[in-house]
Amino acid sequence: MVDKNVGDTVYIGVTIQNTGNVSYTFKLGVSIGHDPTWYDVGHYNDGQGEYIDVTISPGTTQTVQRTLQIPDDVNITDVWVAVKDQSLVVLDEQIESGTLAVSPLQVINAQIINVDVS
Repeated sequence: MVDKNVGDTVYIGVTIQNTGNVSYTFKLGVSIGHDPTWYDVGHYNDGQGEYIDVTISPGTTQTVQRTLQIPDDVNITDVWVAVKDQSLVVLDEQIESGTLAVSPLQVINAQIINVDVS
């Protein structure tokens, strides 16, 4: 488990293999969160997400690193990775549960209750 605080950066490396017989540009999505709320690139992910293009030759692998900022949500524990085709049809997906532990944002605040002048 990786311990993070709200606002920290998390680096996620994903290795993808092209098991087909032609070179192809896949769509890779990486999100952090906990079902049903997922975030990518620091924004709420409605399931569509932001995908990056990854071109891989047949039979080879490529490692891609995504950098995400931890939003103000202490329920983030999981990493969700999806590989899709150009029409956004899911080819493979994986959820790594319990890989993150997010500490709540520390709030420093004060309130003046009374000022007595004599």
